[in-house]
Amino acid sequence: MKSSVLIALVAFVLVSCDASDRKDELLRQQSAVCKDLITFYQHELESCANDMQNPSCRVINQKRDFCQAAYGDKYLTANTDILVALAYEQSYFAGLPEMHHMIDGIYFARDVINATGGISGRQIRLEEFVQKEPLPYLKYFDIFHESFSEQISENVDSIAVIGHYASIQAAKAVITYEHQGMVYIAPWSGHSGLTRHGFLNVFSTMPNNEFQVKSTVEHLVRHNLNRIAIFYDISNSGYQELEFNLVNEGIKAGLRFVLTKSFRPGQTGYRDVVVNLLGKDVDAVVIYGNPDEAMLLVKSLFEFGIRKPLISSKNMAEAAKYLSKALGESDINLVFPGLEWSRQGGGPSTQQLREYKSMRGTELHHFKNVYGYEPDFLAARGFDNLMLLVSAIETKKSTVPSVIAATLRYMLEPWQGETGEYKFDMNGKLISQQYKMQSAVSESK
Repeated sequence: MKSSVLIALVAFVLVSCDASDRKDELLRQQSAVCKDLITFYQHELESCANDMQNPSCRVINQKRDFCQAAYGDKYLTANTDILVALAYEQSYFAGLPEMHHMIDGIYFARDVINATGGISGRQIRLEEFVQKEPLPYLKYFDIFHESFSEQISENVDSIAVIGHYASIQAAKAVITYEHQGMVYIAPWSGHSGLTRHGFLNVFSTMPNNEFQVKSTVEHLVRHNLNRIAIFYDISNSGYQELEFNLVNEGIKAGLRFVLTKSFRPGQTGYRDVVVNLLGKDVDAVVIYGNPDEAMLLVKSLFEFGIRKPLISSKNMAEAAKYLSKALGESDINLVFPGLEWSRQGGGPSTQQLREYKSMRGTELHHFKNVYGYEPDFLAARGFDNLMLLVSAIETKKSTVPSVIAATLRYMLEPWQGETGEYKFDMNGKLISQQYKMQSAVSESK
């Protein structure tokens, strides 16, 4: 009796193992077929120019995505690192070195993920692409920058790109990444051009420029600052957009724009620009430009004895504390749109980020031990950007870019990060965070 039961049990195990082996082999065969189908569908998409307005093209895209999600992702890429491209322009840090803290935050998030087992055993690998040349404001800019984003997109193993700080870079790169079917997360640019074209894989994780303008207009009206002068960097499409929207929305709110004057960056001073304001009665001066240029403009204003309330963009958030030291002034009346963040530390978000541990070699360190400073807003923002991507991957157990993008776009509840909640509209625009006007905090000399 016992021997019969034992024989039956062994037979059952052998049959089960054989069935399991056959199932795995069948899935592997299906994945191989899918690999060929994916290639076929990709060629078909190229033949219809990836036009998602074309019904036939949309159907082909859905078939390709289904094949990738059902078989390809599990069997074609298992046991390999998950590759994410990190792109930034080195010269963008010239005016504000602290911007590199966002890069530190992204790397710290990677270390946290990998130190805790990765994603289903797979490690996150970041591959840096750095544009080291100065940002060109010449007529050759388009060719120069396209070669940079195309170089990144040619790395076919990358599932996503995080980066491009300046709006002028992000707005151009987004077209390349969308065409290649890569998830693109813009961590700093607020240019509305990123999310106005109905792209499927693009996400801006900063509130866009219309929210900056909304906060600025409300501040001006609330403080009865009715006569406004604007100086803006004409070489940057993001600052152009801010100036254009501020004038439009300001006029609707009853504001009067006494002067709007453009300037080009790279000068040692802006007296020739500021002189246009002499003799004009204004209540406030708005400056839209990179932090180093904005500081020079403020200095030129002071040299002419013009000490009106100053308003700038979100880009001044981290630089404003250096204004007093840079200009030798103890009291500078400057406000700018900023996001809620505890600069003193100790708040729930800051404390949580501090307690995350990073694996370096065989030792565990806190963030400060690794990078030499307490995590600030930029570090936490970088941390959020990679963690947001990882959350989407883990939710659907897939690294297929279209699946990740759909997961981010159709979140039922906002994703809670270190610096706030993240929820997007159908175009990838962040709609869950708002700017509030903040005052410059001076750093002691």
